[in-house]
Parts: sequence; structure tokens; C-alpha cells
Amino acid sequence: MLARRGRPLQTQHEASFDAEFILPQRLVNFWVALASNVRIAPEFGLEDKYHLSVQFLEECGGSCRDMKGNSGVRKYLILYNSVEAALWAAVWFRLIFIGQVSNYREAHDQVSPFLLWVQTSAILEVVHVALGLVPSPLFTTIMQVASRLLLVWGIDYTFPHITANSGAFVSMVTAWSITEVLRYSYYAINLQGTVPDSIMWLRYTLFYVLYPLGAGSECWLVYQSLDEAAKINPLYKWALVVILITYIPGFYFLYTYMIAQRRKMFKRQGKKVVKQ
Repeated sequence: MLARRGRPLQTQHEASFDAEFILPQRLVNFWVALASNVRIAPEFGLEDKYHLSVQFLEECGGSCRDMKGNSGVRKYLILYNSVEAALWAAVWFRLIFIGQVSNYREAHDQVSPFLLWVQTSAILEVVHVALGLVPSPLFTTIMQVASRLLLVWGIDYTFPHITANSGAFVSMVTAWSITEVLRYSYYAINLQGTVPDSIMWLRYTLFYVLYPLGAGSECWLVYQSLDEAAKINPLYKWALVVILITYIPGFYFLYTYMIAQRRKMFKRQGKKVVKQ
């Protein structure tokens, strides 16, 4: 355990708790064993990589940059997360507004191109990890981003006539948008100081609904695309079938993992309140 000058060592419990918010290596091993390109909790994006406190980032040795010392990196990450939160809010508001004024088919046609590039900008998160700006596993990050790109480019962009006529597109984008607004807002605020209790509660509670909603919508859109995928290439269809099958263990594993993390988070927050 490293100690910063003039600062006491973290307790083993505090350090291990913070470290648990990086996706466990056993989860990476789980997906490697499946040997397929599957999603890893995209509704929650890159699993709490910014949740680590600035103090812990400073003490994590050579594995990550000193965000507090490197104000340029810290300011960039605050800006990046703030912009992403705003973009996802724009995606959702455009979807709802156009859907109410016109219809949701028209909303799809208007929102889909914007959604493609907003989601594609998440490639920067892979770059952040590769450069060591954030302490997340590179393999996990790549798979998380790839899973979303599959939905926007491999399904929506390739088969727009299917997604435009499916209510699952609306529910998927709604789940993604709300989750990402909370996630990126949480990261941006956390990099500047203490996250408000309301943001904390929403981030670690709404997933109970948003995760099943998003995952179910994704599965339905992939399923509806199977016949069209077969027309392009039979291998494309069977690749999608494999992905659908892996959703089942993946959903259970990651949903229960998030529930456990929620308990730990609120237990920790409760202890802080008592100490104050």
C-alpha cells in the first residue's frame, strides 16, 4: 500500500472496496471462456471506472495517471463526461419530442443518425483506457463499447426498416439515454468532488428497471434482425444467435453483480453519515 507524503495509509478495507468498482478479473475470464463477442453491461457502460476517488487514483501507483496532479487530464475527463451527458440528454429529448409531435417512426428516422455518432464517440473510452487515463481493463472496455456499436451499426444502421417499426427501439434508446445521462453526470461530478446523494441514489437504483428494459429491447431487435442478417451472410445470422444465447448468463451475472455493488455502496454511505 502506497502512502502519499503527509497522508495516512488507507485501511485495507477502504482500498479493497474502492478497487472492487473496477470490473472483477473473474468477469473478464468468464467472457473469455465463452469466446464470443458479447455485451458486458452496456446499460452501465464502463463499469464505474471513475468511481475511484481522486485519492485512490493518486495511490494506485504506475497503473494510472495522477488525475489531481495532472490537472489537464482531469479537466479533459470532466469536459468529456459533461459533453457526453449533454449529448445523451439530447438523444432522449429528441426521441420523445418528435415521437409526441409526429410519430415514433419519424422519431427513429430523425434520431438514428444522431444516435449512431453519439454512441460511436464512446470509442474514446477505449482510447482513455489504452492511454492509462482511467483504470479500467482494456479488454472489458473494448467489449462494452463493441456491444453497443453492434446494436447501432450492425442492427439499426444495417436494418433500419426493422428498428423503425419496432417499439423496442424506443425502449432501448430510453434505457440507454437515462442510464448514460446519470453515468456521465456521476463521473463528471465525482471528478470535481462529492457526488450528491440524489445522483448516487438514481445511479444505483434505476438500473433495476433500466437494465432489464435495455437488455430485453436489445435482444428483441437482434432477434427480429436474424432473417435479414441471413440474407447478407448466414454466418452473420449465426453470430447474432450466439450473441443472443450469451445474453442469458451475461444478464444474470451482471445484474446480480450490480445489486451487490449497490448494497456495498449504500452501506458505505450509511457509515459515512454516522461518522459525521
